[in-house]
Amino acid sequence: MANIGIATGPASGILVLDIDGERGRDSLRDLLSQHRLKKTLIAITGRVDDGGKQSGWHLYFKYPTGSSIGNSLGPLGDGIDVRGRGGYVVAPPSIHASGQKYRWRYEERGLANLPESLLALSRSVENDWEELVGDDLIRKGFQNTTLYRIGKGCRRKGMSRSDLLEHLLSENRKRCSPALPEDEVREIAESAWNHSKFGPNPLESAWKKVLLEQHRSSWSKFISLARHVQAAQPDLPILLPVVLVGKLMGLDRTRISRFRSRAIREGVLEIVADYVARKQATSFRVLLQA
Repeated sequence: MANIGIATGPASGILVLDIDGERGRDSLRDLLSQHRLKKTLIAITGRVDDGGKQSGWHLYFKYPTGSSIGNSLGPLGDGIDVRGRGGYVVAPPSIHASGQKYRWRYEERGLANLPESLLALSRSVENDWEELVGDDLIRKGFQNTTLYRIGKGCRRKGMSRSDLLEHLLSENRKRCSPALPEDEVREIAESAWNHSKFGPNPLESAWKKVLLEQHRSSWSKFISLARHVQAAQPDLPILLPVVLVGKLMGLDRTRISRFRSRAIREGVLEIVADYVARKQATSFRVLLQA
């Protein structure tokens, strides 16, 4: 059986909060202490923790009429992603790469409205670049999200690709405590540059196709993702940034790095251009097509 994807945004009238494991639940508890969150439909995702227990939740809400809330990573807290305009979620009874089945909880509930205070935070992701620029330290757990949002603001203001990267590297050095590894900042810059507002991100478009396929392992999903990205741009090298790919697949960056290395060893990928500090990310070409 193929997995099921549900579009989010104004067309479907659905807005989803993606709660990512224990860190997402910790952030959700903080939200509940500050905002009145109404009871709503919930899906238990197939993501599992180190003990093998299903640890991810999708909280379904009504998409606010006349609003423009897109997709964002962590605006409501570490481990809570927003899925809105142009987004999607995998729905029950789909099967996760872990082998666990997505399942509904509280099916009798309708879709609640998200409190206006949280809608305002979600909307701010698209417009708060000026608020993020300054000298305040960016604390641990929020570096990726904040740098990504700053990068999107730079992109909207017409900054060049190289200047956007240099700006994020500078912000990382000055304001992140602790600072992120430089290659991670480079991948955040690539994600911000390819933000869907300026055209579909090829990785996210390819991932939607992978989710509708049957795969026995995360490894096979990774290979399928690479092939779909290459098929969309057959004459160009592709990027497989470990941070963004890991976020899409629900895996850590070390696992994705190992997948890339294995794919090179097995002749699935070849390196077109090596990583050069401050200049370019590693680019690849897929050698084996489906």
